[in-house]
Amino acid sequence: MTLLEKLAAVRLELQQKAPAKSGKNTFSNYDYYELADFMPAVTELMHKHKLVGLFNMDAENAMLRIVDCEKPDDAEVFTLPVREATLKGAHPIQNLGAMVTYMRRYLWMVAMELVEADGLDAAKPTTKPAQNEEGNPVKSMCDRFDIAIGYLRKEGKYDEATVKKLFVAELGFENYNQMTSEQLPAAKRVLKELRAMAKSDAAKSTQENTP
Repeated sequence: MTLLEKLAAVRLELQQKAPAKSGKNTFSNYDYYELADFMPAVTELMHKHKLVGLFNMDAENAMLRIVDCEKPDDAEVFTLPVREATLKGAHPIQNLGAMVTYMRRYLWMVAMELVEADGLDAAKPTTKPAQNEEGNPVKSMCDRFDIAIGYLRKEGKYDEATVKKLFVAELGFENYNQMTSEQLPAAKRVLKELRAMAKSDAAKSTQENTP
């Protein structure tokens, strides 16, 4: 079997095992995978098919290499940009541990084609009272995302894959309701990109309708 055939077999058998999701997002009301939910099954299947996963991370990127133990020169590489994880009241080393855990979880989910709830779809577009602007800047930013994404969906301009890529690249996860105050500058960059998507589509439509 080739490396890709082995990887496909691992994905299929993992799907058949149907690992349960123990993580709970109470704000948006959906379940998600913790690393411990699927890694025991992944380790078992990787050993069965003679594959090994090698995780590495530097200041900019995290990488997971799936290597064929029978042909060590054959490898499939998965990468994601590194984003900080900030836990309230945690020491720097604890935040580092959280960041490593997050990066490992997302890389293994990508490699194993694991699917969980779309955090953006789980958040219903709503408008909130103006006092949120002063009382809670994170909540206020979430409100802005609700409005922007709600508009894109209404106008038929919502590209799920592009939006997910923006959030993962800037914030390190897909659900903007998980933001912390330290991530507001990055969130503003994503919001700017969402608005640019709407303007770009509008300009393109105008050009196409111009005789």
